[in-house]
Amino acid sequence: LIPLFLRFSLVGRLESLIYASSCAVGATALYHNFCLPGSKPRKSSNLHNLTSLSERKLTTMSLTLDEVSHRVTWDDQGKHDQIVPVQELSLHEGRLYWPGADDDGFGFALSPYAMGQACQKLGMPSAYFARCPTSLQDPQFNHWRSVERKERQKAGGDGEERWTLRAKNSTIRGVLSARYEKLDNHQLLEALVPALIGSDYQVKLFNLTDETFHLRLIDPRMSRLALPGDPLMVAIHVANSEIGLRAVTIDACVYRQVCS
Repeated sequence: LIPLFLRFSLVGRLESLIYASSCAVGATALYHNFCLPGSKPRKSSNLHNLTSLSERKLTTMSLTLDEVSHRVTWDDQGKHDQIVPVQELSLHEGRLYWPGADDDGFGFALSPYAMGQACQKLGMPSAYFARCPTSLQDPQFNHWRSVERKERQKAGGDGEERWTLRAKNSTIRGVLSARYEKLDNHQLLEALVPALIGSDYQVKLFNLTDETFHLRLIDPRMSRLALPGDPLMVAIHVANSEIGLRAVTIDACVYRQVCS
């Protein structure tokens, strides 16, 4: 279960952001309504521009929060974690092995992101390593994981003795510190959904990949007209990564319909 302090923290932040968003919507609508007739309203640099280039790649879907929860639960199938001493790891033909890793003896593939994380932790340039054939990757990986901690640190690695390996089925999706504090997507939803019960928030955007989770919620009730046919709405954007690509964030936003 998600710790109570985390649940209270997320719910409290959600409530404060709802208030902040509603204030921003009112202030922005007031600004637009006082523009000179015929003038083109300028964008405020203090508001979240929800149509940035990176976010345009996200997928807009008509889903309910229950459907989002079901998709996250389905995505959790096959996920598992292992904490393994670094010196027990070995790479053979591009696949990762350690004692008791699996029952079939085929080891684990590494996603490109996980391989980059492993290289960084060992002090190897990930771009160079990715260009090497497996015949060169294997001995380089096995050399640097076997040397003493101080030697790995001198090479630019973190020198940690144990890694958390986050896997899905037979693929390593993340290589992290044994001290890494995990917050999975389903735990985030477990904290957020109860705070939204009874509200009119709708899912405007949902995107779930092997690396990141994005959820944008809007409340059509809490809106103001900036111009005729140009409503501004309270919005909340939640983002997370289970493999250390980004920190969990909950942002208050002003959603502009004409920009969608």
